[in-house]
Amino acid sequence: MSQIVSRQDLLLSAIVLVVAMLMMLIPLKWLSLITTPFSMRTFGIRKIKRWHSRTDTLGNLMLWISLIFCVGFPWIPYSPLIYLFWLTFTWLCTVSRAVRMSQVRLRSIKIQVIFLINLIYGVGILAGFGFYNDYVLWVRSYEYANLVVAGEALQPMLYLTNSAPAAYLVQVLILAVPVMNLWGQFKYMRLENTFKAANMFTYWMKSLLVLALTAGLGIFGGEGLHLIYQHQDPVPIYSIVPMERQDLEDVPADAANPEDQAADPNAGQTDPNADPNAQPTDPNVDPNAQPADPNADPNAQPVDPNVDPNAQPADPNPEIVDPNIDPNAVDPYTAPVDLYEGEGY
Repeated sequence: MSQIVSRQDLLLSAIVLVVAMLMMLIPLKWLSLITTPFSMRTFGIRKIKRWHSRTDTLGNLMLWISLIFCVGFPWIPYSPLIYLFWLTFTWLCTVSRAVRMSQVRLRSIKIQVIFLINLIYGVGILAGFGFYNDYVLWVRSYEYANLVVAGEALQPMLYLTNSAPAAYLVQVLILAVPVMNLWGQFKYMRLENTFKAANMFTYWMKSLLVLALTAGLGIFGGEGLHLIYQHQDPVPIYSIVPMERQDLEDVPADAANPEDQAADPNAGQTDPNADPNAQPTDPNVDPNAQPADPNADPNAQPVDPNVDPNAQPADPNPEIVDPNIDPNAVDPYTAPVDLYEGEGY
C-alpha cells in the first residue's frame, strides 16, 4: 500500500461529515414532519403480561430481514441497489424515532443522536456500496457465490488459497454492522423512548466504534486480504459494480485497470462486423498473396518467375569452340585417305 488512506477515501468521508453537520441545522419540527410516515407509531409493539414488559415485533422482523439479506446478498439480483434502498429506509425510520424521544428533553442531546445516526448512515453507504474499495469486495463475494453454485465451496484448500470466501465474510460484516445498529436503535427508542446507552458519553463511544469498524473494513478489507493471501498482482480497481453474480462474465476486461487503457485510447475496441470465429492474422503477411497449393512439395525449390518453363536445360559441361577455326573445314587427321591419289589414274 503506497499510502494508508487514499485521497478519494478522505474526500468521501469529508463530504459525509459536512452533510451530516449541515443536517444538524434542520429544525426538529421539520424533521418530525418529514419522517412521520416512517415512525410506525406503536404498530408491532406487544405487551407480554407474563413478564410485565413489552416487545417490538416489527423491530425484530426488520432485524431478521436485514440479517438474511446481508448473508444472502450474492444470490439476490440487484443487491447493491436493494441495500442502498434498505439502508436509506432504515435511516429514515431511526431518525423518526430519535426526534420523538419523549424521555429526552434537551434539544442538544437529540441533535447529537441524530448527527451520529447520519454519520453511520453515510459511512454505511460508502463502505457497503463499495466506494471505499472500488467494488473489490462485491466482485470477490460474487466469485465466491459462483464457487458455491459450482460445488467447489466444499474443498478445504479453497479457503486457504483463495481470498473470495474471506472477502464474502468481510462484506457481510460491512453490510450488517450499520443496518443492524440502526434497527437496534429504532427498536430501543420505540420501547424506551430514549437513546440506546446509559449516557451520551457511552453513546458516542458505541457510535464511534461502529463507524470505525465499518469504515476500517471498507477501506482496508480488500487490500488486507490481498496481503494476507499474498497475491502477486495488484489489487484490481473496478469502474462498475456488478448487480448480480452472473454479471462477472460481462465485466469488460479494462474495467479492472482503467489506467492501462490511457496509453492507447482505441485499445479493447473490436470491429462489430468482424467474424467472431476468424483466426488472428499475422501483420507481416501480404494480404494480396495467393494461397499456397496444398498438394505442392514442401521441399521443392522456389521457381524463378523470369525463367521460361519450356526452355531446354543447358549442358553443364559444354565443349570450348575456337572462333578462328572453320567449323566446315576437313580435319586432316580424321579425313578419309584416297589410296589411288597421285598414281595417274
